[in-house]
Amino acid sequence: MDEWISKGLLLAGLTAAVTVVTWAVLRRPAAAQAAPPPAAPAPAEPLVAPGDHTGTPLFPALDEKRKRWGYIDAGGRFLLAPQYAGAFPFSEGLAFAWTADDGRLVCIDAQNREQFTLTNPLPHGWIVPEGGFRGGRARVVVQGTGSGNRSTYVDTRGALLGPPRFARAHAFADGLAAVEVGGKWGFLAPDGSFALKPAWAEVFDFSDGLAAVVVKKRMGYIDRAGKLVIPARYPLALPFAEGLAPVQPGSAEAGDTTEMGYIDRAGKLVLAPRYGHALPFSEGRARVHTGPGDRLGFIDKSGKLVVPAVYLQASDFKGGRAAVRSDVLWGYVDPGGALVIPAVYEVAGDFEHGLARVRRRGDDHVLREGYIDTAGTWIHGWRVDELGHGEPAPVADP
Repeated sequence: MDEWISKGLLLAGLTAAVTVVTWAVLRRPAAAQAAPPPAAPAPAEPLVAPGDHTGTPLFPALDEKRKRWGYIDAGGRFLLAPQYAGAFPFSEGLAFAWTADDGRLVCIDAQNREQFTLTNPLPHGWIVPEGGFRGGRARVVVQGTGSGNRSTYVDTRGALLGPPRFARAHAFADGLAAVEVGGKWGFLAPDGSFALKPAWAEVFDFSDGLAAVVVKKRMGYIDRAGKLVIPARYPLALPFAEGLAPVQPGSAEAGDTTEMGYIDRAGKLVLAPRYGHALPFSEGRARVHTGPGDRLGFIDKSGKLVVPAVYLQASDFKGGRAAVRSDVLWGYVDPGGALVIPAVYEVAGDFEHGLARVRRRGDDHVLREGYIDTAGTWIHGWRVDELGHGEPAPVADP
């Protein structure tokens, strides 16, 4: 009873104006009463996870539900939310991506800030990046007419280093880019001018400060000034890496062995030619063809075979793992030769910042693509038929 008396006293204290308004509302027919206010819209998902991601490795990944590409960290968490029609890997803190609303090809940083839009300088056709930034420059290919596509380069501000004029061109390496003009190869400087004018029939990229070039049907090595510092005496010479380069010293025409060995930067043969084919070193290991069936294995810098030569294909060691294929599918070995990730992948990419991009067909026969860590744990994946315009899956080198 006391409660009702208290409520009555409170109502009696209201002003007359409030009473009139209250009765007007109560007497309104139910159908005429005002509708409840609309619910507040759900807060928009942030396009960037909180925090500074400048130094965080980011990987392009597809969200199957949203049908959009974003970027995950090494743990599989989206730091740049799925929002793009297609996405390319980060390099030197920048990445290219296709916008979902208007189809622009934009360059973004790790905070999802647009740096520039990559626009075709010609009035027709397409333009696409080939690889990422190296030394602040990225190679781009522009659709050509008649004589084919042409390449040029873009810097981190979006400025093109001249018109698309090169039918054959490489990415920048060691600060220079190999390009062909009129059937001869030269090297561009970062400003787009020629550091070394076209003078060689064929070249490899600069690495360790040297580049292999063809001179009168033999190969030698030039320095960055264009001086031939290791004579052109080899039928085949491949790039230097970690201080050594694979070469074929002899030729079949002269009755010599055609097997390959390794030289140092002074041109001295330090590993005798005993391999059917040899490739540059990476992380202290080099792929070589040797043994029965001429299969692939890996040697260390002493020439010791540390990974058995039992593979049909293999990629370089990256991040402590190398992709290998002995039959149909790919797996990964460690530097000692142990198969640490089983051969279950149709495609196996290199490890970078702890993850590798792979393709695998599951027990349900669905082909999926995504990332695994160095233990083979699946971090993030998507159906291949949901790829859309994303960056194609990597393919290990033969």
